[in-house]
Amino acid sequence: MAKLNVNWSAADSCDGDAADPMAAFGAKTGRPMLVMVYGSAADAKVFVDPTSPDERVAIGAKAFQLVQVNAEKLPEAGEIAGALAGKSTPRFVFFNADGKKVATVEGKISPGKLFEGMKAAAGSSLEGFVKDYQKFLTAVDKLEGDKATLKVKLDRLGSRAEKDASVAAKQKEIDATSEKLVGTEKKLLQKIS
Repeated sequence: MAKLNVNWSAADSCDGDAADPMAAFGAKTGRPMLVMVYGSAADAKVFVDPTSPDERVAIGAKAFQLVQVNAEKLPEAGEIAGALAGKSTPRFVFFNADGKKVATVEGKISPGKLFEGMKAAAGSSLEGFVKDYQKFLTAVDKLEGDKATLKVKLDRLGSRAEKDASVAAKQKEIDATSEKLVGTEKKLLQKIS
């Protein structure tokens, strides 16, 4: 499967006087936000490790503004402290596009629980996006396989590869598919932006 990157913004500080969590972390309204509150470097790796979250969670994360915050840097009192409060770390706090807290996952963290929190924050369209993106990733994997096969053929043919019409045709097909996939991903990501 194609490698999925989950890109977190690290919140070095939090504006404890902000009116809502979105403003406190400099996030934009109109898009859901997921805040991971961690207590140690090991906590922070729970979600970052690409083998840790299942594919639905890693794909669904693309629909969110992702913020990591160290529990020690949270304000001790106020609305933000209350919204992100919990008993253990790591904990994941989900906010909808309007900045309203809709779910928290802490304690025993599982991909299923995280995805349920994501759906609560992002709405029912998240599942459709994830399925469409999974299809896109399958097409990317197929393209990578085609590239690897062509490379083997090129290596085998050596200098004769330049004269082989099938090599040129396959390269043209790969280039067209690659361009199409770039457009497909752009369209998918526009749906959730």
